[in-house]
Amino acid sequence: MDAAEFDLHELINSSLDLVADRVQEKETPVEKDFAATPIRGNWDDEQLREVFVNLIANAIDASGPKSPVKISTELLDSDSGPRPIGAPVRARGERVRIVITDHGKGMDQKIKARLFEPFFTTKKRGTGLGLSIVRQIVDLHGGNIDVESEPGKGTTFSIELPLDPGSTAH
Repeated sequence: MDAAEFDLHELINSSLDLVADRVQEKETPVEKDFAATPIRGNWDDEQLREVFVNLIANAIDASGPKSPVKISTELLDSDSGPRPIGAPVRARGERVRIVITDHGKGMDQKIKARLFEPFFTTKKRGTGLGLSIVRQIVDLHGGNIDVESEPGKGTTFSIELPLDPGSTAH
């Protein structure tokens, strides 16, 4: 992993740029609910961009035309007290949560249970590697990924990442 300090919101925005064609094609409104404070962490930007591109593209693919996709970020475990708005966050042990939600077809328990298996796919033109690679990258960063889904109601992926993966024993 080639980690350096990056701004999370810039990483997400650049990931959105990479799926702009899909966003335009399906006229997908992207709703961003980013934390008010800039969030900076030591991550491999290329790997995290791959995570976000994959999850956003899947959310768009699973949704109907003009169905919104929501991306939110929030800081967790802030034991260093309140921070002034606008102050960058770099405290050791802090984590960030990124949530990507669609209002698409959702998944049943059987599909959800196999979601991160290599070569498992529900798509006609899919390799089934996207989500297994996503999980691998999140694991490499000392984070975790969770999915909630209900058929007919959509899917929510939650990723939690340490701001400094090197400072956590994983």
